[in-house]
Amino acid sequence: MTIMKNKFNGINKGAFSMSHVYITEDGARISKRGGYFVLSRCSEVLFEVPEETLESLTLIGRVELSSGATEQLL
Repeated sequence: MTIMKNKFNGINKGAFSMSHVYITEDGARISKRGGYFVLSRCSEVLFEVPEETLESLTLIGRVELSSGATEQLL
């Protein structure tokens, strides 16, 4: 699995970081839980990204996207 998170900080102190996430793992699933996008595979949570910090999400291969995650990303 390739997960790349590029972060940059704003000019103001305390600004939040933005994430660019690339998912290349066949069989992975992205879902929405509370204020987080959750990456899981075989019912195991691999990582969570807060929705307010997700700048972009790139899916490569056979990655499932839940309807809740799809709605939030559109």
